[in-house]
Amino acid sequence: MIIVNERNMKTNIYIWLIFIVVISAFAVVGWFSAQCDISKWAEILVNLTITIIGAFLGFIAALWLDKYNENKKKIETKKNYIQSLLRDINTIKDKLNPIAQNGTASAITSQYFYFELPIWEAMVSAGEVNLFNNEAFFEDICELSAKIKTLNNLENNVMIAKLVNTKIGIETIREQKLKEIHDTCTILINKINGKT
Repeated sequence: MIIVNERNMKTNIYIWLIFIVVISAFAVVGWFSAQCDISKWAEILVNLTITIIGAFLGFIAALWLDKYNENKKKIETKKNYIQSLLRDINTIKDKLNPIAQNGTASAITSQYFYFELPIWEAMVSAGEVNLFNNEAFFEDICELSAKIKTLNNLENNVMIAKLVNTKIGIETIREQKLKEIHDTCTILINKINGKT
């Protein structure tokens, strides 16, 4: 019952507001037409119509131009990100090339490996990875990032083990992760170069 009364009350208020606006508009038009003759009234109406159409078209053009500039900036940003990612991946691959070619465990055990993808991490932090959702290499770059994090954790464990003079058997896992990272880098470079 109370809800029905509130609706009726709101409806009545809206009806009265519309009535007041319409009466006010008639009053303004009547006053304005009393001040001007019909030829001036027609001229003012034509000028007003042209101004409204011009403003509307200008607004539409400004929106289109803004969207065009935003898309252009997005494409340029994406291109710069791809170039930076390619540079980072090539750096990682170059560091792993001797190991991939030789495959010797002695080269692996004597080195400390810590890799980063700074551009990718910055994009993740900024929430801009959605630029690459539709790219063929998106899943591969995510996989590479995960493998690098796993390797870095392994490397930290190796360093801790060396500091406390503990022998732990993770060299085989390290070697496997390094080879996986090298292979993923190779796949990514090929996919990115195929796209750009």
